[in-house]
Amino acid sequence: MLDVIIAGAGPAGSVAATLLARAGARVLIVDRETFPRDKLCGDTLNPGVVKLLQSIDLWGGPLASAPPLAGMVLSGPTERVEGRYGDGLAGRAITRRALDAWLLDQAIAAGARFEAGEIVRGPLVDSSHGVTVVRGLVLARRGQHSQTTRVPAAMTLAADGRRSVLARALGLSRHPKRPRRRRNAHPAGRLSGYCASRRGTRERVRGDRTRAGGPQAGGRRASGDRARSGDRREVCARDVRQPRERPRPPRG
Repeated sequence: MLDVIIAGAGPAGSVAATLLARAGARVLIVDRETFPRDKLCGDTLNPGVVKLLQSIDLWGGPLASAPPLAGMVLSGPTERVEGRYGDGLAGRAITRRALDAWLLDQAIAAGARFEAGEIVRGPLVDSSHGVTVVRGLVLARRGQHSQTTRVPAAMTLAADGRRSVLARALGLSRHPKRPRRRRNAHPAGRLSGYCASRRGTRERVRGDRTRAGGPQAGGRRASGDRARSGDRREVCARDVRQPRERPRPPRG
């Protein structure tokens, strides 16, 4: 039987597999994708991640040759904010395609096994003693969803990301019943700009509501509007203006 089975061959799964395999554990990593593969991401590592990877001897290859980053820049239509790491610290710019494949290669080189094209259907659960214990994974080959395989292991790691099948199956995470909305997205400022309707017209946006019945900043319809139901508009904030301070009367 395996010592550890890991769902997910991203950075978390591969780094965990590398450390466990170095310690002598029998490790299997499974992922539905084949590697290398592209993944939507910012493609940067902050100095903390760089230091961590160096401290566990996971440095080299594309990481060592990745362009250094001195900080980050946030920009908008009218403003630009620059933040530097300072103190000689530097991040790295590297695509997830290159980073994930290299980290997985290091795990395999350390002794871990990798199975691509395996879809996690759920945890292998043992409730024989009145307590739910995860004893491995239930897997299905990609393209063969009706056929499942039970793979037992002494320890199971869920590194399958934000939409973790294991976490949801075990009640550790769930989807919200309704989308989360924030009523006042900019409490310290005032939105000013235009919104585009489905009909192609443009309407003025002030504060947190539109003049002709568009949604508030939190997604709810403004009170007192007369727009027809279903004629929704997306608010496109062009600027954030600070509220004007009213002059205070002189003290007597």
